[in-house]
Amino acid sequence: MIVVGLKGGLGNQLFQYALGRRLAMEQGCPLIIDDRALHSDPLRNYALNQFQIAHPLAKPLSYPLHGLGTYLNPIYKALPFAQSLTIANEKGFAFDPQILESEGNIYLNGYWQSERYFLPLRQTLLEDLQLAKPLNSEQSALAQQITQTNAISLHIRRGDYVSDSTTHSYHGLCDLDWYMRAINAITQDISKPHFYIFSDDYEWASQNLQLSHPTHFIEPQKDGYESIDMYLMSLCKHNIIANSSFSWWGAWLNQNPHKRVIAPANWFANAPHDTRDLIPSSWQRLA
Repeated sequence: MIVVGLKGGLGNQLFQYALGRRLAMEQGCPLIIDDRALHSDPLRNYALNQFQIAHPLAKPLSYPLHGLGTYLNPIYKALPFAQSLTIANEKGFAFDPQILESEGNIYLNGYWQSERYFLPLRQTLLEDLQLAKPLNSEQSALAQQITQTNAISLHIRRGDYVSDSTTHSYHGLCDLDWYMRAINAITQDISKPHFYIFSDDYEWASQNLQLSHPTHFIEPQKDGYESIDMYLMSLCKHNIIANSSFSWWGAWLNQNPHKRVIAPANWFANAPHDTRDLIPSSWQRLA
């Protein structure tokens, strides 16, 4: 069986799920989603239930998670499937082909942020990641408007990237100058663009981003269903994404075969991660 240890927000959880889904399909074995690390995260919740994923949440342990040392606990090893469990730790940020050769009972511990881990399963993932609940009338009207315009989604990620000094130092922030250069770059070849602005800081975005093109600012979903905004991003014909796994997935789920996606060249501010495999080759990295 394949056990996926979830951590982070919706975008991170999707990366982790996607690799687990591929390994479980190729090995013809069960896929277990382990969400216990999220129980102690004050900012994140289990979010995969917002999609029509066919794999129900399963918890391999009944006691709290206290780091991976838990898996060496004799009580844990006494469990039926734990005897041969191998923990596959992510070695680095770049794509690691050896993970795809993993066999047996595997616990995936990492972020796995590259489509190279799951690109062959694109159609399966598009089916898995259908929304679990229907759009309301307002959302449906917005979705219809998006599909009837030359829509470009633009995502501004702020939140703890701004409010928490440690997070800000680690991740960095795409500033207004970068967004304006991205807008200028993408509108060179796109006629009559209509921008749809997504942000976790609606007030800041609406007050600071002034465009000469038709613009629609979208407030975050009040019920916490971030998947709705991700879905609306995916309906746009083109995407400008932040250094955020959330808008990465909004762009990846976009099924327009001629889409243009602009992503920041610098995904992290000070973290020494190798991000060469993070951005698909067909997307544009803008410094």
